[in-house]
Amino acid sequence: MRLNGGSLLACLLAGLSGAAALAWQGLWTLQFSASLGHEFVAVMGVVAAIFIGLSAGAWWFGAAAARSLRPWRWYALLEGVIGARGALLCVVLPALAPWLSPLVGEQPSPLIHGLLAFAVPGLLLLPATTAMGATLPVMVRQLAGDARALVAVIAWRSSTIVAQAPDAAAHGATGADRRLPLLALLASGFLGIGHEALAVRVLAQAGEGTVYSHALMLALFLCGTAVGAALTRRRGALSPPGPPVRLLLLTAMLVAAGLLSLAAADRIAAWPPALVPGWRFAPLAGEALAALCVMGPPALGMGALFAALCRWVLGRGVPLGLAVAVNTAGAAIAPAAIGMVLIPWLGPARVAALLVTAYLVLAAAMAPARHRWRIALPALALLVLAQGLPPLRLLELTPGERVRFYRDGIMASVSISEDPAGVLRLRIDNRAQEGSSQAGLVEQRLALLPLLMHPDPRRALFLGLGTGYTAQVAAIDPRLRVDAVELLPEVVEASRIFMNLPGAPRPHRRRLR
Repeated sequence: MRLNGGSLLACLLAGLSGAAALAWQGLWTLQFSASLGHEFVAVMGVVAAIFIGLSAGAWWFGAAAARSLRPWRWYALLEGVIGARGALLCVVLPALAPWLSPLVGEQPSPLIHGLLAFAVPGLLLLPATTAMGATLPVMVRQLAGDARALVAVIAWRSSTIVAQAPDAAAHGATGADRRLPLLALLASGFLGIGHEALAVRVLAQAGEGTVYSHALMLALFLCGTAVGAALTRRRGALSPPGPPVRLLLLTAMLVAAGLLSLAAADRIAAWPPALVPGWRFAPLAGEALAALCVMGPPALGMGALFAALCRWVLGRGVPLGLAVAVNTAGAAIAPAAIGMVLIPWLGPARVAALLVTAYLVLAAAMAPARHRWRIALPALALLVLAQGLPPLRLLELTPGERVRFYRDGIMASVSISEDPAGVLRLRIDNRAQEGSSQAGLVEQRLALLPLLMHPDPRRALFLGLGTGYTAQVAAIDPRLRVDAVELLPEVVEASRIFMNLPGAPRPHRRRLR
């Protein structure tokens, strides 16, 4: 069956709308990075804001769309709201930076920083993101009679549902019958974006870790979920009617495969530069290849799983808007829970094991009673083994070099390595070297030379603490007030190791803040 002209137009609009939404996300992340203090914080805040809006839009407008006789009018209005709000934010967000930065403050507590990082983008982006969430139920309403077009449209929007009438049992479905499918949708949204947050966080050690790196990873993730969703158009053994136990097990294996690739992401990213020396785009190609290996297989499973879960809940009479709202609500919680709490607390390796375990637990909960123990036992074993997993860190160490200090913080990982000669090097996310004990004299001169050129210095500001040598040598002058600004608390902790080395500058009166 071919798609008619209206359906082709709908598919085209869905593709353009999804591409525009991704572009808006990248732009908003870039604009929030400066005022929120760090790119990773901005990424998590914007991702959470988008999923909150998607959930609210699907919930608030889903029922209205289902009753609408002219859904295209709704769609045009919603896209107009997205465009107008986005254009307004292009002007408003830069103007809000001087107001927002003082709220973050010089030394914000993790709680205050986290609240601002999620509350401010959530409120400012809510009109646009809510409209984004409402476009899906509206388009589904418009294409309710064209199953092929419906599948194509929703697959392009990173989800898919095969249009079908609820079976006879759906009309008699009880609240208990709906509870488990909705809980599975909530959990799958949480786990999917939790995996993305973990991958983005660790891949920063294998790539450049910029906003553009995050946009590349997000694009690969969304393409993978769309392809996985589209593959479910033909029902097969992996996606029969009812609980998608097999798909959950397959997704758990794909997530595990992606996480194994994550442990080798630095070596994968090095392949293109090694194969094509001198190619200007080799680093970007390496970053894309690593992201594809890490995020591609899990995204395929997650897209297919979401499609199967939606078929399951629709067969029990659950409205589409509610299904999408529950799934995206779980996704909205993940950036804060995984990126801001669990990764700094447990470390990436244990979080990775928890994600795989959670998929197995979901599969066990949905499986027939006689098969549950076969799934529950591996899940329990994985949870026990996770306690002894080595840290998941991608550090480029030379032969004989060892790790002296390592911390996974909210925004980045900070490490100090020591080579056989006893030289200590401070790195952020394995990429940016912030100084070394061997370069201590050079780092001290970076402060002394400008101070000597000033006729009467009274205050000095240093952007970035690093090893602390530069700011500390300036603080030896008792007349000088020294302020050092550092985004990462882990760097401040690491600098104490350098301050205890022989020959480190030690001010007579501590003027450094």
